[in-house]
Amino acid sequence: MVKNKLKAIKEEVDKLEQSQSSLASKLNAIKLPIKQNNSDSDCSVEVIYPQQVFMKLTEIAQNAKQQIDIIAPVEDLKLVYINRPRKLMEKVLKNVKMRVITEDHELDAFTKDIIQFSKANNNSIELEQTEKPPFKLIIRDDKEAMWSEFQPKNENAQTFWTDDPIQITILKTSFENLWQKATTKTKQVLKREPHVP
Repeated sequence: MVKNKLKAIKEEVDKLEQSQSSLASKLNAIKLPIKQNNSDSDCSVEVIYPQQVFMKLTEIAQNAKQQIDIIAPVEDLKLVYINRPRKLMEKVLKNVKMRVITEDHELDAFTKDIIQFSKANNNSIELEQTEKPPFKLIIRDDKEAMWSEFQPKNENAQTFWTDDPIQITILKTSFENLWQKATTKTKQVLKREPHVP
């Protein structure tokens, strides 16, 4: 099942590469890391069950040092923010560079406030939007990633986690392709005055 998900993501990357000839030349320069042996070593892929997803997201946030790349619905981002310890979320917003891709819609006051908070702490969140994101994804410091369907067709849809460098490179490439196609919203938000609750 993991191989099928990875194959689907790889196919999405291929489609995006075909539609972006200018980006394709840059992507050709990316070298995928190659394992030196066939053992599983310390890298793995795990299925994360629905009841474990929030706990895993907390671990990812706690371990973040430099950058988090995210593809997720705005409502999911709000749920994660509200249900994590406030000190942890403020630490992430102050210290970790974040690039976020969401579905295309008008931003609400809560989202604008979060962007303004990160800007006030000299760590602006970069926010892009696209019409139909193909999947949810979070990549932490290019060391671990978690992904699933963007809009699961059933409540038992699986989420996957990996620390395998090859899979992370595939996921990162897919993120970068979508990032290039998305529409910037951060600058529009930062031009406005902060929302006063």
